[in-house]
Amino acid sequence: MTTEISLPVTGIQAPQRRQAASSAAMGTGITYKDVMGILRRRMWLIIIVTAVFAILSAALWCIFLVYSPEYTSVGFIRCKMPLQEGLFGMGGVTPRKDVIAMATASNAELLNNDSFLSRVLERTKVKETQWYESRSDLEMRLEDMQKSFSAFPRRDTEFVMVRMVAASQKEAKDILDEALRQFQLQREESATDSLRRSLQALTTQRREVDAKIRTNQSKLVDLTQRAETPGWQTGGGRTVVLQELSLLHEEKLRLESEMQQLRTYEAQLQQINASQGYSSTVRMAIEQDPMVNGYRSQVANLIQQRDMLIKRLGPEHRQVQDVQSTIDVGQAQLSNREQILQQQYGGQETEMISRQIISMMEQLKVINSQYEEVSLRQRDLDQKMVSYAVTQEEIDNLNRQLAVIEQEIQSISVKMNDPDRVSVEIAQYGSEPLELSFPKPLSFIVGGLILGLAVSLGLAFLLEFMNDSLQTPRDVQHYLRVPLLGAIPLYEQEEGAAKISIEKVAMTHPHALISESYRKLRTNLFFIAPPSEFKTILITSSSASYGKTTTAVNLSIALAAEGRHVLLVDANFRRPAFNRLFPAEGPGRGLSNILVGQATVPEAIRPSGIEGLDLIDSGPLPPNPADLLNGKRMCDFLESQKQHYDFVILDGPPSLLVTDANIIAGQVDGIIAVINAEHATRGMAQRMIRELKSCKMRRFGVVLNAVKSRKGGYFEKASQSYYDYIGEGQMETVESRV
Repeated sequence: MTTEISLPVTGIQAPQRRQAASSAAMGTGITYKDVMGILRRRMWLIIIVTAVFAILSAALWCIFLVYSPEYTSVGFIRCKMPLQEGLFGMGGVTPRKDVIAMATASNAELLNNDSFLSRVLERTKVKETQWYESRSDLEMRLEDMQKSFSAFPRRDTEFVMVRMVAASQKEAKDILDEALRQFQLQREESATDSLRRSLQALTTQRREVDAKIRTNQSKLVDLTQRAETPGWQTGGGRTVVLQELSLLHEEKLRLESEMQQLRTYEAQLQQINASQGYSSTVRMAIEQDPMVNGYRSQVANLIQQRDMLIKRLGPEHRQVQDVQSTIDVGQAQLSNREQILQQQYGGQETEMISRQIISMMEQLKVINSQYEEVSLRQRDLDQKMVSYAVTQEEIDNLNRQLAVIEQEIQSISVKMNDPDRVSVEIAQYGSEPLELSFPKPLSFIVGGLILGLAVSLGLAFLLEFMNDSLQTPRDVQHYLRVPLLGAIPLYEQEEGAAKISIEKVAMTHPHALISESYRKLRTNLFFIAPPSEFKTILITSSSASYGKTTTAVNLSIALAAEGRHVLLVDANFRRPAFNRLFPAEGPGRGLSNILVGQATVPEAIRPSGIEGLDLIDSGPLPPNPADLLNGKRMCDFLESQKQHYDFVILDGPPSLLVTDANIIAGQVDGIIAVINAEHATRGMAQRMIRELKSCKMRRFGVVLNAVKSRKGGYFEKASQSYYDYIGEGQMETVESRV
């Protein structure tokens, strides 16, 4: 089975993009197929390691069974939770889950306490057990007791589970029963001591409350006997003081209001006087003055007389003017009289308002003094009343507190004789174990199998990931991310491999699987670029003995078998191989002779014995191979042979050992790098690809050589399937013909 790569015919750039996309799609993680392959390849390792761990676990179980068996006795303690009174006092309700959880957790903590365990060790029946006598001192007993004895609450229940582990069934039960009895006794003592302390505290508190009540009652008597304030005994004085304060306050407000009105009126008078006007009071007094009324009457008569003369004599008549003069004199006398009256009455009014304001201020001062005196009396009375009320309220509170204390004392006295005063009870004494709790055969065997499986899987994957080789086509795609042109199986795994000459297997055994792989390589080569653009091809590898010469020869044979005219050139001056693969009759000319001008190309070309395939040997080793290959004659040689051959295949030296391959890489149309699946490492292959890419190569591909047929690997079933398909008869006919 080989890999088939669909490469476009537009050059190497598109395959590189497709390969990068494929690598990005795969990601750097491991796939399900990879995992299954690792498991198949490492199956025996996994089976052996798992079996070893299973055997070890069984042996360990036997050791524990003989030397340290364990039996577990289990008992239960019930936490008695008091029922809470329901809504409106109707029946009891179950306590909340959090209250139950707190109670069970508290009791479990007490059971696991070192102090409690020490008391258990002091019990007589515990001291008589073999478990107790086999431990030399108290510290060791307590330490082992902490490991063997445990208590923990049962979730959402009122029970605490208690367990004891011992080497004897009977002793496990006996020690657990003694622990339960000790806990019950300890809780009874604790409950009795707690009730006794509570009773003593309540008795002391009752005496203190009685003393406070008597003190407050004496204070009330003292307050009622003080008679400095009138009305204290009956309370009537308090009402009179309040009424007196109310009347004084009303009078104070009335005087302040009237004073404010007078001040406002006084300000208005000052404003009127400043503007030479009349107030309503002054105006009324002026209106009632006889002289003012006489002047007004006289002026009115004169005005009437003037109007009659004007109608009869005209406004310019002397009599009219005389009457007008008399009117003016009368109006002047009227105005003079009004001013005199205004000054007289205005001053009197202002003086009268000032006297009223002064009088009201004196009255207000007296009222304020009386108000302050009454307020002092009221404050003193209020303080006494507040003190009385506070003392009386304190006495009432103390009486209620005393009643509660009496009730609690009575309740505790009843509980002192109540057998249910202890909040826990032994629900079940320790059960006698019927079977071993440790070691359990199933747990050991299953645990050994699981541990062995985990270790074996980890070891298998560790060995797989530590392997730095490139063993499958997927490794090439995953780690190198370059186009893969073909994968050649390891010829040693071929049936009858000892009879197969691998160097020219495509000619000698054309129907072998390895020959089919070279034909696949030829087919994939045509996808890189059209033959007209991909004629000169360099075959190289990272190191020697990786199969580059074998690949170059068999690829040339496969191309020639298709009818192509191929020139195979041995460009490895350091270690030429064509003289061995294609023996010549005599010493001939080679590539080095052409490059130094000692021979022409036709003189160096010789037949290979295969139709369509010509050869050029490497020739003598030149003193400076790199300089020779980097010259113009090498470029001219390659360009000239493109005109005569369909393909020019150059078998070059390893690229990481000498620089010759890197020099040739910049002159050819494409490069095929051969990677040996048995020996090449990822780092070596990656370095080779980086160096070749730095030579500005145009097209590049990789051939994975010597791929092993292994479980979970490449070519696992390809060989058998291939030979079944082509038929044994056809294979024998071809082999006999060869």
